[in-house]
Amino acid sequence: TDILRKNGYKVCKAANGEEALKFTKNNISEDIHLLFTDVILNRMNGKELYKQLSILHPNIKVLYMSGYPDGTIVDHCILEENVSFIQKPFTSKNLLRKIRMTIDK
Repeated sequence: TDILRKNGYKVCKAANGEEALKFTKNNISEDIHLLFTDVILNRMNGKELYKQLSILHPNIKVLYMSGYPDGTIVDHCILEENVSFIQKPFTSKNLLRKIRMTIDK
């Protein structure tokens, strides 16, 4: 959150998928350009969260992160190939680059 804010991004932080959905529904007029989420979340995975948010915000992009190797994530059908993904741990520089690439896609 700090890295993104320091680099000019407006950030809305949620503790879990349900909180993110609630925030989005309560602020439907806000333009949300990117969902940056872990693949594995409590009670709802990142893929499902993105699916639900994209109904409310059809132009939203998503960048997934995980500590699991990206091949493992794809092999277990958690994510499709060619989605924006960043492997934990990552540097601030790599995160900012990946976010910019995802938004500009």
